[in-house]
Amino acid sequence: MRARFPSYVVHYKPNVQRRKVMEAIFAKEQMNNVTWILDYDKEDVSYEMYTQNFQADHLEYQKRGQDPNEFFPHYPLQPAMVSLSLKQKEVFRRIGYGEDHVGMMFEDDAIICENFREKLDFYLQTLPMDFDVAFIGQGGGKRIPEDKLVEGQYWYKKSHPADRCADSIIFSKQAARKIYDMMDIHKICFNPDPELGFWMKVMDMTVYWLEPPIVAQGSQNGLFQTVQPAHSTYIDTSMQTRTDLEEIMKSI
Repeated sequence: MRARFPSYVVHYKPNVQRRKVMEAIFAKEQMNNVTWILDYDKEDVSYEMYTQNFQADHLEYQKRGQDPNEFFPHYPLQPAMVSLSLKQKEVFRRIGYGEDHVGMMFEDDAIICENFREKLDFYLQTLPMDFDVAFIGQGGGKRIPEDKLVEGQYWYKKSHPADRCADSIIFSKQAARKIYDMMDIHKICFNPDPELGFWMKVMDMTVYWLEPPIVAQGSQNGLFQTVQPAHSTYIDTSMQTRTDLEEIMKSI
């Protein structure tokens, strides 16, 4: 498998700078098969759209066997999280019901590494064929502990809960279709990351994390501002994947 499958970026249109930065990086890395998901901005989500797609209440938390205090924020879901959930659901639909066997999803603060396609091609050579979902980024600073790393091994199978934030994820077509169908049938209850983690767990999907990760989140390394509340914001300026960001920022 090579990194020529379609990629989708979930993007909030007012974040103009984020798109300019990502498009400049994509152009530099010759990432051409990219679709920007622009529908479902928070200002455009109607009450009808919300009720058709969400069941985010205390009873649903209990039915799912989850602790309502485990994640923050919860219900009522904030408008930005409602928007992001719908954009991600659309990506799952496009990958799951598209023509390609694999697809990749980026959030609009994802900063891919230099020589991204070549590095991803290299790592994909050893991605186990049984994968459903593969996380390739540094989301939330979630990493495989150093004492668990094996020389020459790049993919690590994760037990559930296996989500690693959604900055950069590869999905098999079958997995994306199953996730979309579950969200469509049972509606969305959690914020995007735990919602994805919940369905991966319920369906016992085979999930791998890449080490070393090849994508950083600009909202977590100080490049972009974030909508996360202060007490749940994660900033680590050491999470860098490129040496040319200053040059790119000057060019846009």
